[in-house]
Amino acid sequence: MILEVAILDVKPGTEPDFEAAFGEAQGIISSMPGYISHELQHCIEKTNRYILLVSWETLESHTVGFRGSPQYQEWRSLLHHFYDPFPEVQHYVSVFSSADASLRSASMTCRDEVLKAARFLASNSSDGTFSPVEVVRRMERMGTSFSESTIRTHVVSRMCHHAPSNHAVKYDDLERVGRGIYRLR
Repeated sequence: MILEVAILDVKPGTEPDFEAAFGEAQGIISSMPGYISHELQHCIEKTNRYILLVSWETLESHTVGFRGSPQYQEWRSLLHHFYDPFPEVQHYVSVFSSADASLRSASMTCRDEVLKAARFLASNSSDGTFSPVEVVRRMERMGTSFSESTIRTHVVSRMCHHAPSNHAVKYDDLERVGRGIYRLR
C-alpha cells in the first residue's frame, strides 16, 4: 500500500467553497481502480491549509491510473483553481503503525478484525459503506493472519444479516446495501 500525501494551501477565504468542491470530487477519486481510502484534514493553526491523505494499492494506481484518466481532468477542474501555491505530492510506504500493532493481538478473532476494519472504512466513507475488497486490504495493511477467503466469507456470509443461515454460527453485524457494498448494522 502507498500513502499519497499532499499539503493543500487554498486561497484565503475560499475554504468553504473548497470543502464543497472536495465533497463532490471525493466521489471521483474513490471510484478509481487501486484506490483504498482517503481523508482530508483541516489545519488548526493555518486556516487555509489542508492535508490530503490517499491510500492506493500501488504507486502506479495513483500516478498512472488516476492521473492518466479522464476522471483526473474533472478532479482538476473542481479543485486545482483553489491552490496557491500548487501542492507538492509525495508518496510513502508504512514502516510502522499503531494500528498494525494493536491488530496483531492473538486474542482477536476474524470477526473482531473485520469489525475493526469495517468501522475504520465506514468512518472514512461519505455514506458509511465499504466493499469486501476494502475490508481485506485494510486487514492486510493491519497485519492480519487470516486469509482473503476467510475474510470475504465473514463479510458476505457469516456476519451479514441478509446471508443465508448456512453456518453454525452467524452474526448480524453487517448488511448488504447493494451488489458488493456493505455497511455496519
